Amino acid sequence: MKTNQTLKFICFAVVLLALTITSCNKATTANTNTTTTDPNGDESPADNSLVAGVESDVNSMSDEVGDGNTLTNYKNSGTEAVTAAPCASITIDTVSNPKVLTINFGTVNCLCIDNRYRRGKIIINFTGRYRDAGTVISKKFQNYAIDNNNVTGYIYTTNNGLNTQNQLTFSHTSSLTVIKPNGNYVSRTANTPYRWINGHTTLTKLDDKFAVSGTASGTRSAGSNTSYYTQQITSDLIRDLSSPICRKHFTQGVLNVTPNGLLTRVIDYGNGTCDNQATVTVGNVTYTITLY
Repeated sequence: MKTNQTLKFICFAVVLLALTITSCNKATTANTNTTTTDPNGDESPADNSLVAGVESDVNSMSDEVGDGNTLTNYKNSGTEAVTAAPCASITIDTVSNPKVLTINFGTVNCLCIDNRYRRGKIIINFTGRYRDAGTVISKKFQNYAIDNNNVTGYIYTTNNGLNTQNQLTFSHTSSLTVIKPNGNYVSRTANTPYRWINGHTTLTKLDDKFAVSGTASGTRSAGSNTSYYTQQITSDLIRDLSSPICRKHFTQGVLNVTPNGLLTRVIDYGNGTCDNQATVTVGNVTYTITLY
């Protein structure tokens, strides 16, 4: 019981950070054909979405394990059970310092309940409870792959304690590279600090609300060509966990995405309403997107 309580608060709020750059990229435009790429032909948002999706997936699994030491009912967004890993073994070492949690999918592809193949290990180190000031959580990979996309890099989160508004504050950085089966790669480095602006004094998730800020940049290769993009949160992105539709997408905030050599895409998530709509402005053109 003590081990479960120690792990319970480690990971669940970290999930939203991986989604910081994801929601705008997994989108369909309201005034064009359905697509997961930029309507002007730029592929970097879709590739960035691949990296951000990997990070979200890893954080969600660590959330599940930290909450109940199991992956049999792995939930990625609220009450929607979307995947599980019956072939994964879970090892928790609470004696070492920092403590270590390992999710091992084995050395060959394992078909999980979400119909995605995984292999290799996700290794999570933590120095204390998620809510305790000073706790550091790191996630790394050992021969890890999802759907034959090889993953390297790290995810770091540090609890920096309370600010003057009595909000828990966190540093969050990640640097991930995903190598596709065809040999092309996508890398992304993000620095997205966040504040737990409501609900950190209670044990329920339903009153939790987070504000995310920061920047990211990425590189993608396509054959011999390499391209770059940058991203900046210009107005804090708000994640509200009060209901399934709220927690699935940001309800407020503005994110700028600038592919190399192209105009900035300004994504506005609205004024706090829980829905799956956002607007994108490119130059003097604004259109509505439905978030995936």
